[in-house]
Amino acid sequence: MSDPRFSFLTDHAVIGVSGRDVRKFLHAQLTQNIEDLGPERAALAAWADARGRVRAIFHVVPGEERWLLVTSADLVPGLLPKLRLFVLRDDVALAHAEELSVAAVVGDARAWLSSRHVALESGAHALAHAHDVVWLRVGAKLIYAIGPREAIRGACGTLEELPASHAALAAIHEGLPIVGSELSERYTPHMLNLDRLGGISFDKGCYPGQEVVARTENLGAVKRRAQRFKAAQTRVPARGSAALNGNGAHAGEVLRAAPAEGGIELLAVVAVDAGPLTLEGSSAVALIPA
Repeated sequence: MSDPRFSFLTDHAVIGVSGRDVRKFLHAQLTQNIEDLGPERAALAAWADARGRVRAIFHVVPGEERWLLVTSADLVPGLLPKLRLFVLRDDVALAHAEELSVAAVVGDARAWLSSRHVALESGAHALAHAHDVVWLRVGAKLIYAIGPREAIRGACGTLEELPASHAALAAIHEGLPIVGSELSERYTPHMLNLDRLGGISFDKGCYPGQEVVARTENLGAVKRRAQRFKAAQTRVPARGSAALNGNGAHAGEVLRAAPAEGGIELLAVVAVDAGPLTLEGSSAVALIPA
């Protein structure tokens, strides 16, 4: 069994949320039930606009003095002022936690975690605190480490460090979407499979876009979803790159892509009955469902 590896995720950043009303505020804004979130559990959640379109996806990490929202780094400058508009009279403060970095540990890390005395459970969204780092399980073979960069490097010092594309491929295997500035406010949570990933609570109170999300769930009419593909090419498409149908018409967009054995792998939001697809600029290379 090969040892796990780790990568710093330079495209991720952390927002810190503090104050007496943090739990109430986040519960009112996000698609997930935050009021019942325990101290040893994180949550996957979206923040949507009034149309039910996802502005950002968060890994929500509870804390005694400060909660953490892990999200796409390029969203943070624009997200903070938008989130602050909803604070109103709540005792809540939001800030970019610039002192915190995010890294990913990829692979079967059970033995390694035990050797480092990190008591992280096997279930999705489990949390552990050790070595001045917060450990968050986001998939069976994908763990996020959140903390000061040097603390993460010290905790992961026995592991081989690989480029961030290694972790991106692991996230694609887990079906984890990411929404950056190119695709913010374009998709509903169902299009990003957040209903299947445990990122939506359907029995909580109101939040922005809740009526749209509930109607989509009740009608069961999701015409576009994130799907995983392979392609035999070396060029890695940028987020937002177009997927084309057999007639060369726009059929969807790439959420994330990474190098893989034999070419690339990617997540793209496309029509569920789209048929054969190619990437824009790569018309001779087919996208093969993975």
